[in-house]
Amino acid sequence: MPEEYGCLDNSLSKHLKCYIKQGLVTVIGKLPEGYSKSLQHNWNSPFSDDSPGSVFQKAGAVLQMTTGKTMKGFLNSFLTWEGTEPMQLSIPLFFEAEADPEREVRLAVMHLEAMSSPTFSKEVKNFLKSPSVKGAIELAGSKFDEAAKGEIGNRIPQKISINIGRNVILRNCVIESLEVEDPMIYSSEGLPLQQTCTLNVKTRSTLDTTDIMNSYQ
Repeated sequence: MPEEYGCLDNSLSKHLKCYIKQGLVTVIGKLPEGYSKSLQHNWNSPFSDDSPGSVFQKAGAVLQMTTGKTMKGFLNSFLTWEGTEPMQLSIPLFFEAEADPEREVRLAVMHLEAMSSPTFSKEVKNFLKSPSVKGAIELAGSKFDEAAKGEIGNRIPQKISINIGRNVILRNCVIESLEVEDPMIYSSEGLPLQQTCTLNVKTRSTLDTTDIMNSYQ
């Protein structure tokens, strides 16, 4: 069954919310302020130092000294594209208890933290709890067929999809970092009533022109 945590207030416009989904779990945070996106394109000038004068440096120097001219020209300033980094996003999120602090704040932040984390196998967790030479040998000697079935080994953090204000949707993302501030305001039961987070997300791969156009709704 799908599960939702965070801002469950249907009276608040969906354009003021951010939806973070992983599997059957969706965390909905309010957008208290604007988010930021970063696209890093790598351009380089491979010909910046190339010219006949770079091979015959003294001849090039004499040419400049006597004529005031240089062997370098337009080609030396030409830039070549060497790739684009995955898109990065920094998204501020705000969680506030309206009726259920457990589901609207505490569990929302907890699930965000879980989304960003790996999953260790039982063998690894048991070994970390009580490390021993015997445990290390047993772990190292685990059968390959068990590993192939996924019974042994750790699972990396899983990808997420994000929907920012119903305007930008990206489906193949990972959580690069999550900053959670101290709520400072608690209920009488000790549950946080407000929580502010900053979610830093990166796409798993470089986005081309079509991907970027399709991300806008």
